[in-house]
Amino acid sequence: MLAGLDDAALLGLLTTGRSATLNVNTAPVEALALIPGMTRAEAERMAALRRQAPFVSTWALQGAFPIAPFMLEALTLFPNQSGNLILWDRRFGGKKLMHWRLTPLASGGPPWQIDYEAILPRDNQSDDAVAEAPATPLLAPQDAAGKGIQPAP
Repeated sequence: MLAGLDDAALLGLLTTGRSATLNVNTAPVEALALIPGMTRAEAERMAALRRQAPFVSTWALQGAFPIAPFMLEALTLFPNQSGNLILWDRRFGGKKLMHWRLTPLASGGPPWQIDYEAILPRDNQSDDAVAEAPATPLLAPQDAAGKGIQPAP
């Protein structure tokens, strides 16, 4: 769609901005030590803690380390802030595409938001290999009360 545009025309259509984010779950100790107020010892402690379990909350991170509130926008806990998920469903013979976006600072809900969902029809082309779901109560259909429905024998 954009192949016919030269760089000048393309730049006129896009909004750009300089920004940098630091993933506290993957950044090296040297980069963590650059966070204002963070010492080398605290950066090493942060790296040791994330080896036990990754940080999933900026509030927990802020409570454990001297991170100023203005720095939270420059820090991330996840490798990507958004993405697509495609699920193939044999029941309706199609694929469901969902676009998600992380919202870790939202209160009262999950740390993500689904921006849109679309049902994609199946065509005659072969699909990517799909693994079968294991027989487990975790993936069993739910009734209205949230109880797992047992399949008929």
